Amino acid sequence: MTTFEPIKSRPSASPPRPIPVDLSAWLDKKSLVGLVLDAVLTVDDSTLRPVAASTAGIAFRPKTMLALLTYCYAVGIYGSEDIEDVMCRDAIFRYFCGNEIPDWKSLKRFRRHNHEAIQKCLEEVFANASRVKDQPSDRLNRGLGGRPPTAAAGRCGGVDGVEIAVEVERRIEQARWIDSMALEE
Repeated sequence: MTTFEPIKSRPSASPPRPIPVDLSAWLDKKSLVGLVLDAVLTVDDSTLRPVAASTAGIAFRPKTMLALLTYCYAVGIYGSEDIEDVMCRDAIFRYFCGNEIPDWKSLKRFRRHNHEAIQKCLEEVFANASRVKDQPSDRLNRGLGGRPPTAAAGRCGGVDGVEIAVEVERRIEQARWIDSMALEE
């Protein structure tokens, strides 16, 4: 009589770690802001569609709005009205925006017109955050030009590039949904 031994599973690569709703669970806020600013600097100005006149203040400049939305989506703030509210209450946001606050309609319009740029920045931030989250914070600033290396496609510190793209699209879609619900109230 033949007996069958249970098949032992082979050890595999560690399963992907879920991406937290608030990336500051992986990194301190200063490092996260640095990753956002680095990602925004990679975007060509000519690809961004402004939503305000060129004479509008710093808060309405495309790269400022791109940085604001990228950061907010990275820390789990999605609704344009919620973002405006946080900016009204947070002195650091106001400082970076020259004490100007984009209204929620401008933020929503910017997201709609610059979806690809937001997606690109968020993907880069998530990939780099995944890669550097386990490193001491002083190592984040020792790369070339003080920036961590741009994450390549594939696995990034335990998070798959496809998982990152799906999570980014989910967050942008959640922002759309929250804004559409706010209009119905």
